Amino acid sequence: MAIAWCDRAIIRLRTGDPAAACADCDAALAADPTLGMAFEVRAESRQGLSDLAGAVADYTAALACGVPATGKVRANRAGMFLGLHQLEEAEVDLVAALREAPEEPNVHANLGFLRGTQRRWGEAAEAFRQF
Repeated sequence: MAIAWCDRAIIRLRTGDPAAACADCDAALAADPTLGMAFEVRAESRQGLSDLAGAVADYTAALACGVPATGKVRANRAGMFLGLHQLEEAEVDLVAALREAPEEPNVHANLGFLRGTQRRWGEAAEAFRQF
């Protein structure tokens, strides 16, 4: 049943209803608290609701549950850290994501943003070129 709740959450998120998606993820996690995909979808839903700290917590839980796309999850969590102005945490995630998923566009976009924030312009430009 947890997978069904999670599938419906994905549909709700894609159709622009992050609050309903979040509620469906809550139901999925009540049925199976180890379902990493539900944490990942809820993180994306929380991002849509501008709850960046909640998104970080859910991305962290998704990683702890062993979601398969760790590079993507780390890149997304890094984006939340950037939004929260937690630059050191963002850098740790982006370095790991670059190792795990160098083809993931969010890795390069977030790395470019981070390097620009650090006024490391050449590295920022290089990251954006790879985006």
